Amino acid sequence: TFLSCSLSVFVMAILLSIKEGEFNNFSPSRVKFGLIKNAEDEINAFFLLGNAISLGFVGGILGPIFITVNTWANNIRKKVLKQAWLKPIETSLFCFVTASLFYFVPYFMKHCIYSDTIPVEFQKTYKTWCLQ
Repeated sequence: TFLSCSLSVFVMAILLSIKEGEFNNFSPSRVKFGLIKNAEDEINAFFLLGNAISLGFVGGILGPIFITVNTWANNIRKKVLKQAWLKPIETSLFCFVTASLFYFVPYFMKHCIYSDTIPVEFQKTYKTWCLQ
């Protein structure tokens, strides 16, 4: 997994550079599957390979951790959830808590974007929790 992820990101960046005819001009945005044209972002291909390796390393570590936690949680579910009617309730409760956390965590973090820093045409899109 690690090697295939690293090589795929690196090869994708190389092929995209060849397609655009700028083989020596690598930008960090290629790793994120997007392009940002900036004249100051000329980066060596070996720097891009390092990013691809680190991305593959993190993915290779997080995969087994997720599998271990999932196996542990399933063993606990087998012991605790004996009745069939408890399983949909547990799933619904888990979904509700997860959705609530994703919705309210930005509010509690107090990360504000004030409307005077946002262009007028995007102010309706960027609604904030913070009072101005």
